[in-house]
Amino acid sequence: MSNQLTIVVPVLGNQDFTLRFLKYFNTQKFKYKLIIADGGKGKLTEKVTAEIKKNPKIQYFSFYKKGKGKSLFNRYKYLIKFIKTPYVKLMANDDFFLDTTIAKCIKFLNNNKKFSIAGGSLINFRLKNKISGKFYSLETIYDLKNNSSNNILKRLSQYMSTTHSTFHCVYRSSFFKKSVNHIYKKFDKDLDFKELFFEIVNTINSKQKFFKEPISFHQVHERSEGTKRSENILDQISKSSFIDNLKYLDYEINKIVKSHKKIEFFNIYFKVFLASEIKKHKSKAYFGARDIMKLTNRLIKIKFKNNYEDNVKIFIKKFKNSKIINEIYQIKNYLIDY
Repeated sequence: MSNQLTIVVPVLGNQDFTLRFLKYFNTQKFKYKLIIADGGKGKLTEKVTAEIKKNPKIQYFSFYKKGKGKSLFNRYKYLIKFIKTPYVKLMANDDFFLDTTIAKCIKFLNNNKKFSIAGGSLINFRLKNKISGKFYSLETIYDLKNNSSNNILKRLSQYMSTTHSTFHCVYRSSFFKKSVNHIYKKFDKDLDFKELFFEIVNTINSKQKFFKEPISFHQVHERSEGTKRSENILDQISKSSFIDNLKYLDYEINKIVKSHKKIEFFNIYFKVFLASEIKKHKSKAYFGARDIMKLTNRLIKIKFKNNYEDNVKIFIKKFKNSKIINEIYQIKNYLIDY
């Protein structure tokens, strides 16, 4: 299945993570086509350049000189003509993918033509040394239910109850290209709304399959590209453009669906998503003494050196697939030796 997938890695600086990813990719001798979409202005280091040259399946594109650097979807738009495989997967340069689950997603999509997106859960991890060493604080995120209703409104409502990203999933390439082309010129001044629109277009136009098995290891750290632009929900709704953007989104959704009955996405957003997000924000804003003690105890346990192996062993016990377990230990050992 290796000739069926292209992996696209958008990067914006952080070359130490790009080098780590490339070395792992080359060491494991993955046969997928790999595209590095670099929006940073810095010159590539000799080590990164050497890793790219080692593998003819790796293509590198610098977008800074093209004036398309920071815009993620500008990079996608340019690259779609280079995606020749039936499937495509996006990756961050500080993450690791699990080959077993990718193969499972490709097999599922091959056999289920009504689905254009398939994925798995993510595993969050932290490293004490930022780039290498023992990982700790493992936790599963994006453990999602299949969004497979034939009813578009039900799919939209389910999506808004989780507002997950499909960034970590496997897409049919033709579907991914269509979604990128559709949203390419929309919401250029607001990346949060652009990404929301991208996911809504995906939800409207396709059913989505989610396996319980993890598809990627996601490193949590202060230099994550996502942390540079992520906003508090209250910051988002306080923008003067927020309501106008929401109304425009409502208009665009109904243009796509062309239903006899107007889809009131404006109401879905407020009832399903916004109310729950504000409730979460309020719950995070105030902590009683008991809550603070629980958080403190958890942090102490994470910091204890003796807890490291127990944490990994207990976490891995959740998985029954021996191939998944082997891949997790493979990543673990790679980070220790890196």
